[in-house]
Amino acid sequence: MSTCESARESIPLLGLGLPEEDAEWDLRRHLRGCGLCQRAWTSERALLDCVAMAAPVRAPPATHRAYILEVARLDRRERRAERSRIVQASIGALAPACLALAALGSWALKLVTAPPASVVADG
Repeated sequence: MSTCESARESIPLLGLGLPEEDAEWDLRRHLRGCGLCQRAWTSERALLDCVAMAAPVRAPPATHRAYILEVARLDRRERRAERSRIVQASIGALAPACLALAALGSWALKLVTAPPASVVADG
């Protein structure tokens, strides 16, 4: 977010939870530093709270509820799979370094435990 105008245009989307992840991060960073936009965000949240309080309390239709639960379940599964891929990639990247470190340690241990060259020559 470079300007307050673009931030204020995105504030309603933030209130509804609709901005992209990167845009939301930029907007929240802007809101921390800009008092005018913070005031606009506060009034937007107050309006959204009033609308939410005025909404009738009832359960969503079963088809909508099932759809929402399915989407949430798939999203959790995708996030778990992504974390698993990240861990596997990290382990794959660390394995060669660990092998190199083990080889270096083995070589250093041989140097430390080997008898001095003068002892071998005298023997």
